[in-house]
Amino acid sequence: MHIPDVDSALKELVRVLRPGGYLIIAETNANAPETYAFRAYWKLARKRIRAGRKPSGVEAWSETAAGPLLSRKTSASWLTHFLGNLGVKRICRITGELTELYVYGRRLRGMIHRLNRLWFGLHAPPSLAIGNFYLFRK
Repeated sequence: MHIPDVDSALKELVRVLRPGGYLIIAETNANAPETYAFRAYWKLARKRIRAGRKPSGVEAWSETAAGPLLSRKTSASWLTHFLGNLGVKRICRITGELTELYVYGRRLRGMIHRLNRLWFGLHAPPSLAIGNFYLFRK
């Protein structure tokens, strides 16, 4: 999610993966409702964030004390297609955390973590969750 040249990074992962080997990727979901909500918030609040949709998902660049920071919300279909073209097949996609809102609200942090654990435990749809896990095999 923070690697600017995601294509090269994925190609290198596949290159070093032995035939029959498994690749597990944890990514944020470009099509989760939370992603759309944050994009709307950034526009309304006029945050100093450059955000836009790329084939790989939604990329947001912000300035930090250490320099520019990329945060990508990845498109599940793009990831599956890109790795498929490299000879890696998606085995499954499972839900991770429903929301990342615990980062922004201290008072609600415990409740949000409980909600995320419940969501994960219920094996709820990954398409709605901000966090997704993917299992691929070469």
